[in-house]
Amino acid sequence: MTTRTTIVINDSNIEVVDVGTTIVFGGASTDNTSTIMRTAGAGGINGHRAVAIDVNGLLMHADPTVAESFIGISKNAAVTGDLVAVAVRDSITEPAWAWTPGRPVFFTAGGLLTQTPPTSVCVATVGTALTPTSILIVRLTPIFIGA
Repeated sequence: MTTRTTIVINDSNIEVVDVGTTIVFGGASTDNTSTIMRTAGAGGINGHRAVAIDVNGLLMHADPTVAESFIGISKNAAVTGDLVAVAVRDSITEPAWAWTPGRPVFFTAGGLLTQTPPTSVCVATVGTALTPTSILIVRLTPIFIGA
C-alpha cells in the first residue's frame, strides 16, 4: 500500500508518495538550505543535531567514530517513524544558537554541535559559523585522532 503525504513549504505543495523516500529541494526555503526528508530511526531524532543514515536507511544521530556517515543537520525533532527535514548544504539558522562567527562547528556523540574541537576519536566538522545563529554546512573529510 502506498502512503501519500502532502507537505507545504513556502506555499509549494510537495507530495511524498512513499514515506522514507528522499526528496531534494532547495532555493525556496527561508534559511537558504537544500533539504532532504528522511524517516527517523529507533529512538527518534532531536532537532538541530548532526545526523547520519543507519544500515536500514533510517535517520540517526551522527556518531563521531563513523564521522564519514554525517549527511547534514536535522531541522526538526521527530519520534521513530516520523519525517525529519535535514539541511544538507548551504546555510541553516537557529535563533537559539550562539556561535562565534568564522570558527568551525564540530559534532560529538549524539550529534551534538559544538565549537570546542574534539580531543579524542575524531575531528568531524559540520561547517563554519556564519553568524551567531547560522552555520554554513560544509562536509569535510573527518580526521581520526591516532589513526
